[in-house]
Amino acid sequence: MSDDAIRIYVACLASYNAGRLHGTWIDATQDADDVHAAIYDAHTEERAPLATDDDRVWLARHAAEVVAAFAALHQLQAEAFAAAAAVATTGRV
Repeated sequence: MSDDAIRIYVACLASYNAGRLHGTWIDATQDADDVHAAIYDAHTEERAPLATDDDRVWLARHAAEVVAAFAALHQLQAEAFAAAAAVATTGRV
Protein backbone atom coordinates (compact mmCIF):
# COMPACT_ATOMS: atom_id res chain seq x y z
CA MET A 1 0.00 0.00 0.00
CA SER A 2 1.44 3.35 -1.01
CA ASP A 3 1.77 6.21 1.45
CA ASP A 4 -0.71 8.34 -0.49
CA ALA A 5 -3.38 5.64 -0.83
CA ILE A 6 -6.81 6.41 0.57
CA ARG A 7 -7.33 4.05 3.46
CA ILE A 8 -10.35 3.23 5.57
CA TYR A 9 -10.32 1.84 9.08
CA VAL A 10 -12.70 -1.07 9.39
CA ALA A 11 -13.59 -1.94 12.95
CA CYS A 12 -15.70 -4.55 14.65
CA LEU A 13 -18.57 -2.76 16.38
CA ALA A 14 -19.36 -5.79 18.54
CA SER A 15 -15.80 -5.78 19.90
CA TYR A 16 -15.95 -2.01 20.44
CA ASN A 17 -19.21 -2.35 22.38
CA ALA A 18 -17.52 -5.02 24.50
CA GLY A 19 -14.67 -2.63 25.35
CA ARG A 20 -12.09 -3.96 22.89
CA LEU A 21 -10.76 -2.26 19.80
CA HIS A 22 -10.44 -4.53 16.82
CA GLY A 23 -9.94 -3.28 13.29
CA THR A 24 -7.62 -2.91 10.37
CA TRP A 25 -6.64 -0.32 7.77
CA ILE A 26 -7.68 -1.19 4.21
CA ASP A 27 -6.52 0.43 0.97
CA ALA A 28 -9.75 1.89 -0.44
CA THR A 29 -8.26 2.50 -3.90
CA GLN A 30 -8.00 -1.17 -4.78
CA ASP A 31 -10.62 -3.07 -6.76
CA ALA A 32 -14.08 -3.09 -5.13
CA ASP A 33 -14.07 -6.89 -4.85
CA ASP A 34 -10.71 -6.77 -3.05
CA VAL A 35 -11.97 -4.11 -0.63
CA HIS A 36 -15.08 -6.17 0.04
CA ALA A 37 -12.96 -9.27 0.67
CA ALA A 38 -10.65 -7.35 3.02
CA ILE A 39 -13.60 -5.95 4.98
CA TYR A 40 -15.17 -9.38 5.25
CA ASP A 41 -11.83 -10.93 6.21
CA ALA A 42 -11.44 -8.39 9.01
CA HIS A 43 -14.68 -9.72 10.48
CA THR A 44 -13.97 -13.44 10.31
CA GLU A 45 -14.63 -15.38 13.46
CA GLU A 46 -10.93 -15.76 14.25
CA ARG A 47 -10.24 -12.03 13.90
CA ALA A 48 -13.45 -10.63 15.38
CA PRO A 49 -14.99 -13.39 17.49
CA LEU A 50 -17.75 -11.10 18.77
CA ALA A 51 -19.01 -10.23 15.28
CA THR A 52 -22.30 -11.94 14.55
CA ASP A 53 -23.69 -13.33 11.32
CA ASP A 54 -25.91 -10.23 11.21
CA ASP A 55 -22.76 -8.05 11.18
CA ARG A 56 -21.35 -10.08 8.31
CA VAL A 57 -24.64 -9.88 6.35
CA TRP A 58 -24.64 -6.08 6.77
CA LEU A 59 -21.10 -5.99 5.41
CA ALA A 60 -22.05 -8.09 2.41
CA ARG A 61 -24.97 -5.75 1.63
CA HIS A 62 -23.22 -2.42 2.17
CA ALA A 63 -19.55 -2.92 1.32
CA ALA A 64 -20.09 -1.90 -2.30
CA GLU A 65 -21.71 1.37 -1.16
CA VAL A 66 -18.77 2.12 1.12
CA VAL A 67 -16.30 1.42 -1.68
CA ALA A 68 -18.26 3.64 -4.10
CA ALA A 69 -18.33 6.48 -1.57
CA PHE A 70 -14.57 6.33 -1.10
CA ALA A 71 -14.02 6.16 -4.86
CA ALA A 72 -16.09 9.34 -5.25
CA LEU A 73 -14.11 10.96 -2.44
CA HIS A 74 -10.86 10.00 -4.17
CA GLN A 75 -12.09 11.60 -7.42
CA LEU A 76 -13.07 14.81 -5.60
CA GLN A 77 -9.67 14.92 -3.91
CA ALA A 78 -7.91 14.54 -7.27
CA GLU A 79 -10.00 17.34 -8.76
CA ALA A 80 -9.30 19.61 -5.79
CA PHE A 81 -5.55 19.02 -6.02
CA ALA A 82 -5.63 19.69 -9.77
CA ALA A 83 -7.49 22.96 -9.19
CA ALA A 84 -5.06 24.00 -6.44
CA ALA A 85 -2.11 23.20 -8.72
CA ALA A 86 -3.62 25.30 -11.49
CA VAL A 87 -4.04 28.26 -9.14
CA ALA A 88 -0.49 27.83 -7.83
CA THR A 89 1.04 27.80 -11.30
CA THR A 90 -1.07 30.55 -12.89
CA GLY A 91 -1.88 32.70 -9.88
CA ARG A 92 -5.50 32.84 -11.06
CA VAL A 93 -8.61 31.12 -9.79
